Amino acid sequence: MVSRCRSLLFLLVLSCGACASQPAASRLAPLDLSPGAGAADTSEAARKTLIAWFECDECSAGELAAVTKFGQAVVPLLREAVIAGTSSAGEQSLRQSLEERWEAIHQYSQTHPYSTLPGTKDEFVNDSIARFRAQYQIRAGTALAKIGGNAAQAALIEALKHPLPPYVEKSLRGSLSKLK
Repeated sequence: MVSRCRSLLFLLVLSCGACASQPAASRLAPLDLSPGAGAADTSEAARKTLIAWFECDECSAGELAAVTKFGQAVVPLLREAVIAGTSSAGEQSLRQSLEERWEAIHQYSQTHPYSTLPGTKDEFVNDSIARFRAQYQIRAGTALAKIGGNAAQAALIEALKHPLPPYVEKSLRGSLSKLK
């Protein structure tokens, strides 16, 4: 269910079409910047690659390296991610899915007395969204640091001007210090 929620969120944020139903490893499209490669193909490959990076659980299939191959072309998308985390439309979709998930857990707990609820519905939903937003921001910051350049530096500096959870701020400051 969480994976489905992530896919819905990324679809809204990055306008990706068919990539949500594919395993992350299969979404890592090789970068083709040859003269015959169309801009639309490259843009779609970049979106799919970013989604794979933002969604990966163990991130051991080269997702970050695949993102960095796009270089400065993905910095504007990463800038939005590091500053805002997720879009409000994406968060609303995620919120709805999480509320449904909490209701299912609640129903289960009614017939299984030893199961525990993960807090109130609002706590469960808000904490999950905050963690998801933080993951998005941290991974965007990591990619910006690897890509480097003035635009990446400006994006990280701008993100640090916004209120952030301490662990996100620490991560983004680390990314800024590692910037190429």
